[in-house]
Order: sequence, then C-alpha cells, then structure tokens
Amino acid sequence: MTEEWKYNIPFFCNGRRMCYLSLQKNGLVVRSVDGIHLLDVDGLFAPTEHKLIRHVLPPPPPARLNEGALRCLIGEAASFSAQRVKQRKSRPRH
Repeated sequence: MTEEWKYNIPFFCNGRRMCYLSLQKNGLVVRSVDGIHLLDVDGLFAPTEHKLIRHVLPPPPPARLNEGALRCLIGEAASFSAQRVKQRKSRPRH
C-alpha cells in the first residue's frame, strides 16, 4: 500500500485509490472508495449518501475505535483493490 496526496488529502492506494482520511468536526474519518463492495462484518461503516463510498466515523468519547476491526476492513479493501487491478490487467486490449 502506498500513500498519495490527491485533492489535498492523503489517499492510500494498492494499485488504485483504496481509502482516504478526512478530518471532520467529530474527528478523523476513514473513507473507503469501494466501501459498497466490502463485507464490514464488524459494522464499522456509517450510513452515507454516496453510492460507493462508505466511511468509518470515530466513536463518541470515551469509547475507542475497534482497531482490530479497522485493520480487517483495511485488509479487505486492499484485497479488493488488488483483485480489481488484476482484473484490469487481464482484460484484452484493443
């Protein structure tokens, strides 16, 4: 995974844009570009108006974010991104 600055925010990429960080009034938000395609078994994603993007909001104090669940979600996003890159490379070019 690499970090790239796009639109003045840090994006994390794995062959393509995967997720990014956004500072909001409630704290740091992790947004997944392909969140709609992820399982999110621990229910970290908050509802959103976006078609594909899903985001993880910081929990209200004194609660702490489930770091293990976030790591699993980021791992799933990295796998999904790598799969998409592989599919794109295997397509015949015209």
